[in-house]
Amino acid sequence: MQTVNIALFVYSFILLISIYLSSGQVRYKLMSDRLFRSLIRVTLLLLMVDMIARFEGLDYWFYPVFSRVGNFVSYGISHFISSLWFLYIHNRIYTDTERTKNLYKYFFLINLVNWILLIITQFTGWYYYLDSSNIYHRGPLFFWTQLVNAVILLSSLVLLVLKRKRIEQNTMFAYILFSLIPAIGLTLQIILPGIAYIPNSVAAALIILYLFVQNNKVRYDHLTGIFNRRHMDYYLEDKLISAKRGKPFSAILFDLDDFKDINDTLGHSVGDIAIKKTAKILASASSKHEFLARYGGDEFLIITSKYEKQDIDEIVKRVYDGINQFNKINDKFKLSISHGYYVYHKDLNLSRDQFIDVVDRNMYDNKIKKKNSRV
Repeated sequence: MQTVNIALFVYSFILLISIYLSSGQVRYKLMSDRLFRSLIRVTLLLLMVDMIARFEGLDYWFYPVFSRVGNFVSYGISHFISSLWFLYIHNRIYTDTERTKNLYKYFFLINLVNWILLIITQFTGWYYYLDSSNIYHRGPLFFWTQLVNAVILLSSLVLLVLKRKRIEQNTMFAYILFSLIPAIGLTLQIILPGIAYIPNSVAAALIILYLFVQNNKVRYDHLTGIFNRRHMDYYLEDKLISAKRGKPFSAILFDLDDFKDINDTLGHSVGDIAIKKTAKILASASSKHEFLARYGGDEFLIITSKYEKQDIDEIVKRVYDGINQFNKINDKFKLSISHGYYVYHKDLNLSRDQFIDVVDRNMYDNKIKKKNSRV
C-alpha cells in the first residue's frame, strides 16, 4: 500500500506544481483565479501531510512524530478544500468579489469549530487516535468530518444546477466532475482506508478543472495577454449589478491616437508591437484590484472600484507618465493616447452598452479637444 501511495503522491505533486506555476503566469488574476491557486496550495499541503501521516506501526522514534503531526494537520485542513471550492463556484457564477467575500465568515466558523474539535480530539480521540504501537484508528466523530465535506460539496453542486444559465455550458461538465470526483474519493477512503484517495482525487479534479476551465484562453486577448472584449462584457454586467446595490465604479477608456498612421507607414507588425507596449503600460499603471481589457483594435478599458475624480486622475496620470517614458527611449515610433471616463452610481439607469457609449463619447470629446489644441 505504501508503495502505491508514494507513487500517487509523486505523480499528483509534480502535476499540481506544474499547474500552479503555469497558472501564476497570468498578470491579471480574478478572485476565481486566486481561489483556484489556493485550492492547489491546500491540496499540495494535504498531499504532503497525508503522506507523512501514513508512517504508522514503525519503530523508529521519529515515525510517531510524523504520524501525529501529519494526522493533526490533515484533519485541521480537511474542510479547507470543500470551503474553497464552494467559494470558487460562487464567484464563477456571480463574478462579484464582495458578494463572495460575504461568505467568508460562515466558512471561517465551520473551520474554527473543526479546529476546536481537533484540539479536543488530542485528549478524547473523537476524530481519531494513535495507539501505543503508532497505529491509526478512527474515532466516533470521524464520519462527522466527512459529512461536513459532503454537505459543502453537495451544496456547490446544487448551486451549479440552480444557476446553470450563468455558467458557460462548455465548462459545466468540468465543474460537475470536480464535485463528483472528490465525493467518490471520499467514499473510497471510508470503505478502503489504506490508500490516500481523498488528496489524490482532489488533485485529479484540479487537473481537469485546469484543462477545461482555468487554462481556457477564451478570456484573454491573444496579442496582449490581457482580458478580451467578451470577458469584459461579463465582468461589466456584474459590476452594474453591484453598482445598483450601492457599490459605484468607474470605467476609463483609452484610445491610441493616429494608430492607423503607425500601421500604414511602419507596417502591421510594428502596429502589433505598439498595441502590446500600450497594454503593458496600462497594466503597469493599474493595480491588481483593477480590471484591464482590450476593448477593440486600439482601445483599452480599465474598470476600477475607485470613483472620486482625484483617484481617476491618478490612474490616468500613471498611464500618461508611462507613455511619455516609453517615447523617451523609443526612436522607431511614438505613442499618443486619449482617454475618457464615467462613473456608474446606484441611481444611474443605464444598460452596459449605454454606459460604454457614454464613456466612449467622453473619450472622443477629449480626443477632439487634444487635436484642436495642436492646431
